[in-house]
Amino acid sequence: MACTLSNAEARVSALQMAQVWQRLADEQERNPGLAESPPPPPGGGQIQPIVQQQQQVQPKDDDTKE
Repeated sequence: MACTLSNAEARVSALQMAQVWQRLADEQERNPGLAESPPPPPGGGQIQPIVQQQQQVQPKDDDTKE
């Protein structure tokens, strides 16, 4: 597949992705029980809290008449 891509960056990316898939398949073949265990959490085991920002409506200058 990588050979059919005209962009050099895309070829490199496709080859790297294929290597990762091959490594994962090899690991699965060596350790069949891996599929039954849950995957590790992202971020090396440290769960990051979800943070949301909220915007407050600011009054316009002409709205602040006293």
